[in-house]
Amino acid sequence: MLDSFKDPYSCGCRSLDTVVPAFNILPQFLGETGYADITGSKHCPWNSAYHTEEDFWTWLQTHPLLLQRYLSYL
Repeated sequence: MLDSFKDPYSCGCRSLDTVVPAFNILPQFLGETGYADITGSKHCPWNSAYHTEEDFWTWLQTHPLLLQRYLSYL
């Protein structure tokens, strides 16, 4: 596990490009939806943050560098 920290893009740094924007928009998203349950993968904070109708995994496949960074974080 400690080997993963040797990479300069390791750990939380990788999530800055993928998931942090969704966390940042979460309060706005919840307010706009009346705090309703999220019922699908194509209408969630991540979609609002990236202005896309695609789900996270479909979008990530079209962004190879971000996909590589995200998967290495997992």
